[in-house]
Amino acid sequence: MIKLLDRYIFSEFLKYFSGSLILLTGIGIISKIMERLSVLIDYNGPFIEIIKFIYLNIPYIITIVGPTSLMFAISFTISNFSKKKELAVIMCSGRSFQRILSPIILFAFMYSIFSFFLTEYVSYPWFLKSFDHYYEVLIHQNFSRKSTRSNYHARINNNYIYIGNYNSDFNLITSINIVEIKNLNPAFIIKAKYAIVIPKRWILIEGTITEFNSDHSFKSQDSFKSRFINIAEGRNFLITHATTFEEKSIFQLYKEITDKKNHGENYRKHLVELYWHYSVPFVSLFIVMIAGIMGSQVKKGAMSLSIAISTGITLVYYLLMYVGKSLAVNETFHPIFGAWFANIIFTLLSIYLYRKFRI
Repeated sequence: MIKLLDRYIFSEFLKYFSGSLILLTGIGIISKIMERLSVLIDYNGPFIEIIKFIYLNIPYIITIVGPTSLMFAISFTISNFSKKKELAVIMCSGRSFQRILSPIILFAFMYSIFSFFLTEYVSYPWFLKSFDHYYEVLIHQNFSRKSTRSNYHARINNNYIYIGNYNSDFNLITSINIVEIKNLNPAFIIKAKYAIVIPKRWILIEGTITEFNSDHSFKSQDSFKSRFINIAEGRNFLITHATTFEEKSIFQLYKEITDKKNHGENYRKHLVELYWHYSVPFVSLFIVMIAGIMGSQVKKGAMSLSIAISTGITLVYYLLMYVGKSLAVNETFHPIFGAWFANIIFTLLSIYLYRKFRI
């Protein structure tokens, strides 16, 4: 009897979840097409390239609309049970509300794990491929998803390097300062107007070199038209992908955090984003209880109220999510607490609603 009832509850939920996921994914695809409509209309190449562009965006859209679909399905399923008095009958038979939701909670847990792997192994890589495909194929540009660094500083071995701007087209740095440290003291300072980046040896142009004694005292200063300096890093050291840190997978974030540590850059926002990647999939567990309890209170207008509940919860979650991330980046919150802030609030809210729950 219990297994039969679980199957009935889950089948009703799955029906609405599948329908809403397909519907919202379709809306997301249409939105993406409308966003790029002028380019897609002007494209004269094989139609399969347009299909490929749309296809590459589908996993990313699914990760965005998945939680909302889950919330709507739970809210609508439970509100239907409540409206038909089935919920009251089931609870009068001795089954708790938490037990009623148990098959959906199990599904939400499995969906959280699936969503994490889908996001990190499929959604982000495919999203970047769609980005390249759009520029390289659909608008026929020789496009490189890279940008130059500006006002950049880094540490390479004992050298501290400060760069005004780097132009990747000419492989040219404008304004560069290099400080070499020996035994915790500055050994010399090089200032140059320009530098040409060549792997292993950079060419410095029009500058001065100031040397210091071991006791910090001034030793000498010389001008130069050009000179070489041994720096192993080449142009890739000064080029970064134009994607924001929010568009990177955990693997890209791990690499970028390591690079920024080694170069003495601030990586806090990347660390917050990394922790956030681990926290977001588990929102599915918290919304099961919240959406279920709120749906149980709906007696009439189940469809419209379920949509309103799903939309409201989604907006509140994203608001808390960005508040937590912002406070963590600004060093008000610890990175882990900031990344999990929305989930912590949702957990406390679900516990409160469950304790106050009355059918």
